[in-house]
Amino acid sequence: MKPLSHRHGSALMAILSHPLVCKYNDIPTFNDLADFRAYLQNDLALWYQQEGGRWCIEYNKTIIGSCGVYNYNNQLKQAEIGFELHPDYWHLGFMNEALVAVLDYYRSQAAIPLVTNIIARCDSENIASLTLLEKFKFTKIDNEEITYNLKL
Repeated sequence: MKPLSHRHGSALMAILSHPLVCKYNDIPTFNDLADFRAYLQNDLALWYQQEGGRWCIEYNKTIIGSCGVYNYNNQLKQAEIGFELHPDYWHLGFMNEALVAVLDYYRSQAAIPLVTNIIARCDSENIASLTLLEKFKFTKIDNEEITYNLKL
């Protein structure tokens, strides 16, 4: 995984605009690359403020998805995690590897302590993501929005 940069914009925009990815994602659709780059600027700002950020998932020098942490709450020491992967790479273990890396990163930061809880929201029809969250020991805390919590 690589930290996000503007040069990843067009590849990531294509993934986030894919109809199957949009079906399960709450990220807005973008009209052009300039709008998308403005959106990505927020992720970059989170990284520099140590309040989250997005990593690109790369395979064979191709961006195939991303995983990010956002909505940091200092009082609760909590952040949300979100992830997306191009459908051509679903069910191949890439997101499992990405979550291992991101969660290990935040666990290693626990001594600071920045984040002690990670929240994940998931579409009820996204069985693969629900299964993945449960595999990582996220605990369901809300059935209506399908929200999970992981204590680091």
